[in-house]
Amino acid sequence: STEISMQALRSRNDKLENENRVINEQLKNIQLECEQNSISNDYLQDLVNDVAEINVYDKVENVYCNELVQCAINLTNLKVATKNVTPVIREVGSLCGRKFNSLPSRTTVYKFIDRKISIGHKQIAKELAPSKHTTLYTDDTRKYGHTYESYIITDDKKNSYLIGLREMLNKSGACTLDTLKPILGDISHHCKTLIERKEFGVGFQLLSNIKNTMSDRASTEKHFNELLQYTEKHFNELLQDYRNTILPNIVDNYDNLTEDEQTICGQMNNFFCGLHLLVGIADVTEASIKSFESNFLDGKDIGSACNTHLKKYHKSESGCLRLLRTSSKCFAKGEDERNGVYLPWRTYLTEKGEKNFILRFKHNRFNMVFLMGQAVYYHYESIYDFCKNVHGAKNDLHKAVLLDCQEILYLAGTKALGLISKFITSPLWRLIEQPAHILDMNNHISILLNFIEVF
Repeated sequence: STEISMQALRSRNDKLENENRVINEQLKNIQLECEQNSISNDYLQDLVNDVAEINVYDKVENVYCNELVQCAINLTNLKVATKNVTPVIREVGSLCGRKFNSLPSRTTVYKFIDRKISIGHKQIAKELAPSKHTTLYTDDTRKYGHTYESYIITDDKKNSYLIGLREMLNKSGACTLDTLKPILGDISHHCKTLIERKEFGVGFQLLSNIKNTMSDRASTEKHFNELLQYTEKHFNELLQDYRNTILPNIVDNYDNLTEDEQTICGQMNNFFCGLHLLVGIADVTEASIKSFESNFLDGKDIGSACNTHLKKYHKSESGCLRLLRTSSKCFAKGEDERNGVYLPWRTYLTEKGEKNFILRFKHNRFNMVFLMGQAVYYHYESIYDFCKNVHGAKNDLHKAVLLDCQEILYLAGTKALGLISKFITSPLWRLIEQPAHILDMNNHISILLNFIEVF
């Protein structure tokens, strides 16, 4: 009986093990199904969240999140107009199938830009206040009748910082300084902490650290103001005078320094852009050619000036410069799409195995007059043949070029400009653009002056 009982127990145990095995397999299947359902649930939840609005605006605090502010600032850095920042954000959200609970107005975007400028001023103060030898660069430009001045400071590690870009009333030295003062004041306002417990702002510290100035070109004119009865000073002189008035508040024991030491402390080095020297050379050369032509012709008209219909298009310029300008309009790529003949001219030169050296007159402006003189003198025979025998003079522009390119006086001017380009301005330009210290140009300038005085 005992043996029978043991066999029954073994049979029952085997049956239970089989049942347990089946249950474990069913449990594994259920667990796998649960995992799959969890993944599906997460996917469906993501779809639900995608349809929901993105909260970028806190209605309680009445502020936009930092991520949206940073996005708006980055878009303006990418040259997106302020008025287009919000539409761009909205369109990108639409592309991704997302909506925002609120988007900033144009006025709010302006406030974001103010915050960007404030952050930039704090960076400028942090980086430039400790630098004791900095250089101030100034450059002005005109657009739609308005004059704008940019102010850039570089430190001794050659890092450049734009401290401001402002509109000016005019290009005088006093106006340039008056425009700089509010910029320094804004930097001081955004960095209200006093430097080393002294009663002056960061802007004054930046001004006292300036040891050099660099401007676009050295002005050779001084304007006399009859009402105020004084000769207007250059910006560099005004800046140095203003700087000397604040040094006693910044330099320790300034009053105890000798007069020579105070002079050295307030001394500044003034430099001017070498490339703008080429512009000055071009202005002087054009005036000289115009004067020479006037004296040589003694009131006589030649070239296109003999044609009353064409003469009405003439500007107050030399005939040589007029030939360069009209040749550029006629034969340069993209200069005058209506009256120019760039494609036929290029085809004509290709058949002759030549390259077109005539460029747009606005391009490469520093040396353009001399480069164009070189190009027109090189092509003048081809220009005559093209306008006379191949294409023909079909409009007033072609006729003016055809008439002027036959005048020896004008061609002599283009040849002179070409020689100046070949032997003076182009080599000088290459020297100026070489990475070197600005004082290294002294020897080259001295050699050039001696050469011009001799020849």
